[in-house]
Amino acid sequence: MNPLFKTILIAALCCVLANCKRMVKEEPYLQASSTKTLTPVDGKDLPRTSN
Repeated sequence: MNPLFKTILIAALCCVLANCKRMVKEEPYLQASSTKTLTPVDGKDLPRTSN
């Protein structure tokens, strides 16, 4: 392969990888949201075991 072509290809690959890293870092996959707390229901709780 042509050395100039290799250099351009490697530079382009580095730019693409750097941009992908930045994009993943800036956009979180999951965002936390607050929900109401759970309340116990009489007669519906699971038995406590010590296995």
